[in-house]
Amino acid sequence: MITNVEVDSHGVVDLADHRSRRAGRGRLVSGGAAGPAAQWWRHRRREAANRKERRENMSMYLRAREISKKPVITLGGEDIADVKDIVFDPVKGDISCFTLNGRGLFAGPLKRALLWKKVHALGPDAVMIQDETALEDDEEAVREQLDAPGGGNVLGARMLTEEGTSLGTVTDVIIETGRTPKAIGYEVDSAAEAGQRVFLPVIRPKSVSGEMIVVPDDCADFTAGDLAGLAAAAEGLRRRSREEE
Repeated sequence: MITNVEVDSHGVVDLADHRSRRAGRGRLVSGGAAGPAAQWWRHRRREAANRKERRENMSMYLRAREISKKPVITLGGEDIADVKDIVFDPVKGDISCFTLNGRGLFAGPLKRALLWKKVHALGPDAVMIQDETALEDDEEAVREQLDAPGGGNVLGARMLTEEGTSLGTVTDVIIETGRTPKAIGYEVDSAAEAGQRVFLPVIRPKSVSGEMIVVPDDCADFTAGDLAGLAAAAEGLRRRSREEE
């Protein structure tokens, strides 16, 4: 078993090679070139790093449907509600708040809302809050967002480019998680490939309504076949947007 690696001016010598060399059977890798063992370990490290990056890309984005129905739990362990809908600014992408459903005997829509600024953490299994006082007593904040231009439900809306090319029908909203989560794109039933769903990053849409989302033409050039590829597509769109400013 290799338990140590020595580095000197001649290159890299693992302990096994060092023992063999002392017995007159090994060889020293000179000239700075990596021996087979070092190359193998580098390859394994690269593979591990790539797997970690893929996992991070997958966990970075969530479908809105994956957040809906998550329990809302206090840090004291009290399960007080379920997420019903996510209310967001469709132009800026900022998450405003969650509408809620009750649990148990109080199942059904609650006349209370959870503002994002009151969320302690959005985890893979629950939305965590400090305590029940984090909930708003009325839906005024929600109503302001829904009544604003572009407010309302975007699921089922058609997506068109400025030039009039249909990109498909919105089936979900993609949320970039983190300390300041944003809606950064959409899952779409592709108009170009029947039966296929694609992921489209969207920056500064031209207009948003419950029936139609009009996006810049560049959005059509950056699509992904899955959530893992959305990060690269979003970065490509941002880069082009900066270059055209």
